[in-house]
Amino acid sequence: MKKNRYKKLFVFLLLEISLYAQSQTRADVDRLYEQQLQHCADATGHTDQCNRRLYDGLDSLLNVAYKNLLSKLSPSKRSALQKEERNWIKKRDLQFQQFEKEVNTHDGTSVPGTEIYDTFLYEKKNELVRKRVLQLIERL
Repeated sequence: MKKNRYKKLFVFLLLEISLYAQSQTRADVDRLYEQQLQHCADATGHTDQCNRRLYDGLDSLLNVAYKNLLSKLSPSKRSALQKEERNWIKKRDLQFQQFEKEVNTHDGTSVPGTEIYDTFLYEKKNELVRKRVLQLIERL
């Protein structure tokens, strides 16, 4: 029952984030992000799952912000943004690999797939993706 409640809350927050993606402001994204972080902190025993869902929501918001920005640009600027985004994705993937190494050595006991490992890993991933979302939103 509790798991279903978290899913419903996550879907609600994802919808709210998506609606804000149409008229995003940094303050809106930060507020929603902080609310979800607090929710994850309160989700005793499920912080890893909550942080994964937050990542999924941020990734969706990133896609919406990117598409919104892309639609407002001239063809030459659109091409430049596409190239920039491909480069960012490459850097993101490398950074994610670095995060995995950091989490592995965080306390010497973190094991991939455990709640503590996934919580630390997704907290780092979430912050990186949130920063990119904000970068794109500021250009809208």
